[in-house]
Amino acid sequence: MKKKIWFLVLLFIFSVSLFFFYKQHHKPFPQTKKISGNGCLVLNYHRVRSGNALVKFLAKISGNPELNTYTVYKDDFIKQISFLKRNGFYFITPEKLSAYIKKKNIPGKCALITFDDIDRSVFNNAYPFLKQQKIPFTIFIITGEVGRKYFNGLRMARWEEIIEMQDTNLVTIGVHTHKLHYIEEGEKPPFLKTKNLSKFIEDSNQAKKSFYAHLGYEPKYFAYPYGYGTPKTDDVLLAQNYDLIFTLSPGIVDANSPNFFIKRILVDDISWEAIKKWINND
Repeated sequence: MKKKIWFLVLLFIFSVSLFFFYKQHHKPFPQTKKISGNGCLVLNYHRVRSGNALVKFLAKISGNPELNTYTVYKDDFIKQISFLKRNGFYFITPEKLSAYIKKKNIPGKCALITFDDIDRSVFNNAYPFLKQQKIPFTIFIITGEVGRKYFNGLRMARWEEIIEMQDTNLVTIGVHTHKLHYIEEGEKPPFLKTKNLSKFIEDSNQAKKSFYAHLGYEPKYFAYPYGYGTPKTDDVLLAQNYDLIFTLSPGIVDANSPNFFIKRILVDDISWEAIKKWINND
């Protein structure tokens, strides 16, 4: 009984501390309530945490976006991917998606699974299941924060773990900036301000150098922190030979989607219900 009480106390403290951190540094991303159109479903996840019914309940009532909007629990994640498999979806890579876009021909029932930030929860809770199922997936790493034991309240995956995932030949690795994953002055990420374009260029160069130093090849895919960039940052990335640029603008990727504005659906309870309705009405 005492262990349960201490567990609840620690969970409460953890939830409250994250709440105040994210209230200061993050804004909850608008939830996706309706999906329409035909094309490829690109899913986005951040954290895949372990948790029982009680943990989920406490997370829900906390109102903390980190524990709701940016977290999917392991059992729910497995159910979601299994649901897609049962409904005839096949899972693709960014390389395949790029080829579809170039040919202006995107088949139905294709899905691309992506993860941003890449803390230890992705390695510990999502990767083993996807490996066992032989499902390809994509991770977008913050190259300057890899291996950090404390980054915005997260314990980040190490380079050795990222390389282990890559060595399965199931994982595509992209960039999520080098050191620009933060909100400036409680408003917006720094790269959205025109005056900071040179800072974005420098950061992008650093990301590519770090990526190459650890992985031995140039990155081809980029995902914006907080969901989107600007036409000028798009131009920078395209000039650096990025093949696809991923956003968090919700929707389906179709044959007319530009390679610099790939839509993704941030998966939470509400958006997952919208995904199921879209599939069942197809």
